[in-house]
Amino acid sequence: MKYLDSKHQSAEEFNEILKDGLKTGFILANKDDIKFMIELAYNLNYYLNYFISASQVYGEENSI
Repeated sequence: MKYLDSKHQSAEEFNEILKDGLKTGFILANKDDIKFMIELAYNLNYYLNYFISASQVYGEENSI
């Protein structure tokens, strides 16, 4: 089992372990990493909703 620890891994290593961990399982090393994962999920959801809304508005403007 691999450990996610943002203090001891580069962003690339952290990202690769995260990708692998979603398939096989992983352990977060500390509370800060849990908070980071929650913030990352929140931000991704926010921007996904933003782009969906923007595409809907853009589509409506083009149909007028």
